[in-house]
Amino acid sequence: RAKATPPGPLWFFLHIPKTAGSSLRSELAGGLAPNANVTVAPADSGRSFEVRRDAAFDRFLAEHAARPFRFASGHMRWRQVRRLPAQDPQARLTTMLRDPVTRVVSAYRYMRTPLHPPHEDFIREFPRIEDFIEHSAHRNYMALFLSDSDDEPAEAIVERLDSAFAFVGLYEDYSLSRAVLLRLAGVAAAEERHVRKTPDLPVNEVTASADLERRIRARNERDCEIHALWRDRFERRRAEFLAFLAAPSDARPAGPGGALS
Repeated sequence: RAKATPPGPLWFFLHIPKTAGSSLRSELAGGLAPNANVTVAPADSGRSFEVRRDAAFDRFLAEHAARPFRFASGHMRWRQVRRLPAQDPQARLTTMLRDPVTRVVSAYRYMRTPLHPPHEDFIREFPRIEDFIEHSAHRNYMALFLSDSDDEPAEAIVERLDSAFAFVGLYEDYSLSRAVLLRLAGVAAAEERHVRKTPDLPVNEVTASADLERRIRARNERDCEIHALWRDRFERRRAEFLAFLAAPSDARPAGPGGALS
C-alpha cells in the first residue's frame, strides 16, 4: 500500500495591518489547507484587548496541536507568535513590511471607510490625518507588532526577522515578495490580485506633501529604521531571490529571513 504523503509545515503569517497582508493571506489560504484565521474575540467588560489577543492565540495553539494546520494568519504580535516554534519547531513564520509613510496614510484612509466597522467613530475622533499621526497609539505600528519589548532597538528586531522568520517581504516590492513566498510555501501562483483594497472616497482623500511625509517619519522613527534596515538586506538578496524563482520547481530553500540556500 502506498504511504500517505506527510503534511507540509505550518506557515504562519504575522499580519501587520495595511501591508498587503489580506491579498497574500487569500492566496496562501487558498493553496494550503487546512488553514485558520486567528481572530480576537469581541470586546467584553472584563478583559483588555491584549488579554483577548493572548487567548485567541492560545486557542489557535491548542487547535493546531490537535489537528495541524498548513497555514494560519492573524493580527498577532511577536509576543504571541514567539510561542509557536516552541510547540511546533517545523513551523515557518512570515510577514510583510511597508514604508511607514504609505502605511500610515493607507491605514488612515482605510479606517474612514465602511470596510472599517467603527469608521464613523474614527472620523469623529480623527477628523484630520494630522490628528491621527499625533496619536500615540498609531505610531511605530510595525515595531509594536514585531518587538519583544517597548524599547527594543530596531537593529534587534531586524536581527530576529532574519533569524526567526522564513521569509519577510516588502510591500514596495510586492510582486517579487509574493512570488518568492508562494514558491517557498509550494503554492501555485495565479494572476496577481489585491483584496480589501481601500476605495477612493471624498471622506478619505489625503493630499500628499513633503510636510506630511516629514511629520509621519518624525512620529514613526523606529518603523522607519526597521524598514530601511530590512530594505537594505532585501536588496542585497535580490539576485538570490531571482535565481531561486528561475530554479527548477523542486528546489527547496531553507534559509531564514529570506536568505535562500
